[in-house]
Amino acid sequence: MTDRNRHRLWFETPAPRWLASLPVGNGRLGATVFGRVYKETMIFNEDSVWTRWPDDRHNPDALKALPEVRRLLMSGRIEEAHTLAELSMFGTPHRQASYQVLGDMTLLFGGHHEELVTGYRRALDLDDGIASVEYELDGVHFKREVFASVPDDVVVLRFEASAQGMIELGSHYYRRYDAFERIEGNDHVAGGAIGARGTRFHTRARVLADGGAVEVLGDHISVREADAVTIIVGAATDFASDDPEAACVEALSSAAARSYEELRARHVADHRPPMRRVRLELRGPADAELEVLPTDERLHRVVAGGLDPGLVSLHFQFGRYLLLGSSRPGTQPANLQGIWNDSYQPAWDSKFTININTQMNYWPAEVANLPECHLPLFDLIDRLRVTGARTAEVHYGCGGYVAHHNTDLWADTATLDNVFCGLWPAGAAWLAHHLWERYAFDLDEAFLRERAYPGMKEAARFVLDFMVEDPETGELLFGPSLSPEAQYRDSNGLRSGLCMSPAGDTQIIRGLFERCLEAATILGIDDEFAAEVAATLPHLPAMRIGSRGELQEWREDYAEWEPGHRHVSHLFAVYPDAQITLRSTPELAAAARRALELRIDAVSDRPHGGWSVAWLSLLWARLHEGAEAHEQLIRVLRKSTDLSLLDLSPPGGTNPLTVFQIDGNLGAVAAVCEMLVQSHDGIELLPALPPEWPSGSVSGLRLRGAFEVDIAWHDGRLQHARVRSTAGAPCVLRSSEPLVISRVGAGVAVVEEDGLIRFDTEPGAVFEISPHQHPPRTEAEPE
Repeated sequence: MTDRNRHRLWFETPAPRWLASLPVGNGRLGATVFGRVYKETMIFNEDSVWTRWPDDRHNPDALKALPEVRRLLMSGRIEEAHTLAELSMFGTPHRQASYQVLGDMTLLFGGHHEELVTGYRRALDLDDGIASVEYELDGVHFKREVFASVPDDVVVLRFEASAQGMIELGSHYYRRYDAFERIEGNDHVAGGAIGARGTRFHTRARVLADGGAVEVLGDHISVREADAVTIIVGAATDFASDDPEAACVEALSSAAARSYEELRARHVADHRPPMRRVRLELRGPADAELEVLPTDERLHRVVAGGLDPGLVSLHFQFGRYLLLGSSRPGTQPANLQGIWNDSYQPAWDSKFTININTQMNYWPAEVANLPECHLPLFDLIDRLRVTGARTAEVHYGCGGYVAHHNTDLWADTATLDNVFCGLWPAGAAWLAHHLWERYAFDLDEAFLRERAYPGMKEAARFVLDFMVEDPETGELLFGPSLSPEAQYRDSNGLRSGLCMSPAGDTQIIRGLFERCLEAATILGIDDEFAAEVAATLPHLPAMRIGSRGELQEWREDYAEWEPGHRHVSHLFAVYPDAQITLRSTPELAAAARRALELRIDAVSDRPHGGWSVAWLSLLWARLHEGAEAHEQLIRVLRKSTDLSLLDLSPPGGTNPLTVFQIDGNLGAVAAVCEMLVQSHDGIELLPALPPEWPSGSVSGLRLRGAFEVDIAWHDGRLQHARVRSTAGAPCVLRSSEPLVISRVGAGVAVVEEDGLIRFDTEPGAVFEISPHQHPPRTEAEPE
């Protein structure tokens, strides 16, 4: 692939719709670029622009109804349980807040028309984090650049020409609802409140011209005969600032005091290092001509059945770019759309959907070497511990904290929606998995002690208090609950969702309990609590195998209402957890494989969102099925990806794929990582390498145990790898073939037994790995 296109999305036409536009973001502020020639449109976002419902949606009737709903469920009277729960166990109202667009800007370029320009190119440089538009008109080269700066906390637009005095534009900034608009000097100003209770916001766009004349015409700022123009956009809300106007003006004025060249250099210096931590090159049987095609043409070829490993690499880095652009330390976590949203009523309110989607957003954070992007999720968990404690007490009479299938900017934890999706009290327990994963990847005991373990313990406290004993089996059951968004046919053939201890919940709880025990042992604390958890573990329901040989989704061997359902929560134990592995639980692994086959066979042509298909790819990778993992990954590109490589999700029913959801992009990143290396049960190199990627290399992936790895392969076989230890933990490799291990600059004592290769490490130590028939490499990096 040419250097120019290796890390660029590029197109020869403007975006035909918002879904095809190009995003920039600094975690808090985002913008999307259409690249139109005559009348450009820019849509801006700020991560705390949300509506708000009443502060307290809690419903004390939920606790009153809880015993009867459980009794009805456990006696098989499921329809009655549904009705009672729907009436009494939900927050009031049944809804949460919604994320909204910040505002729009139009830029009018008189005399510039798509039909008149030549050499048009719209691009997004992932390495620099800059969106650009270039074209020629009457012998003059025009260029626009847009980026969202972390160091200066603004969005910057730049307009240049190859000849002096050639920049002429008119700018207009507006917000359709809940805002005033005015012009103050060279500033577009807008502010207001998001509905009756939402955040108050203030935003400004300052127009700075190099030469020429600037004047106000109506509600536009007009620039004529300028050599260049810079527009700087800032925004703030009262969620993080007592005076959003002052905060916005301060950031904007500070940025405006710098030259464009300095703003750009500061942005690039911040953006490049994290993007360059991971390099991926996939070399397959693709034609060399693919390397010079525009991104949309490459995607069209893949949709038509072609292969393009280079496009997979680009899609992978684009996913990392999206996470870096929507989740930075001190910002809000990535919501359903990251931060990029063009709507005042986005699908599913663009909330934090914590029965899979928010978690999937962060599956690549550690392994794809963007660990700082994980921090906003931990900030949200800290806030959920406060609000969720109140919900646990009022709705369930329990200690600890609880969260359900959605939350919002305000960390709302009360139940919402309906009994087929909303009465799912395992959200906090699933989020706690991410606290442990952070520790597993960096072995930071201070983080485990001060942040991870308290969050895990409080989530476990709720579970311990909430469970009830099945008088017939002695099992401790968790419920009422459901298998997220999936339904079954009850004994009367009716569509049902509520149940006790669906498989996914039990797997989440078992994983949480086991991690709490391990953490308490590492930290040497909480013997009494650990004893309670240890005594409870044997009484959790065991995983069951159904009549078709599949891992059951419910305790009973129910038939699915929708056999090809998009959620596969009952396979949580395969991925993201690792309670089921090919080595340790072969019978359950076979049952999980069968469940996966049945789910995929039933999908048919019904469109699934990219997130769902990415999860299927991850599951196949964990089962070491590279061809199947690749098939699902390519489905993400073929069925659920727009021209911009943004992931798509169906808005419900059989509607076409028209909604952007970032989780599919980020789940695909995690799937690529999982095909190339796994570390949940020792380190395995190339455990699910697809035949479509016969040769390639990757560098900078992070592994559990605080390691980083570089890998190169050729003709489907490992050439060499390099493992770097960051914490000095012992290293365990799994390999079915003999490997040669050497330490760079020193010796290494290796113990081999039953396919395991063990050796001690020190912080900073580097180890070379190669197949037994090849000598180890000594160069700095794999090719």
